[in-house]
Amino acid sequence: MANIQFFSFTSYLMSKIVAYFVGKDWFGIQHGFLETLIMLAQL
Repeated sequence: MANIQFFSFTSYLMSKIVAYFVGKDWFGIQHGFLETLIMLAQL
């Protein structure tokens, strides 16, 4: 269970990093960054 959550979070983080460097984050990089901070705070 924990491994699945960690994997999904890691893939989410990787997609955000890739989208940042590629420059195609359609949802807005700042929103994604804040979202990631909130998710990290809940861990």
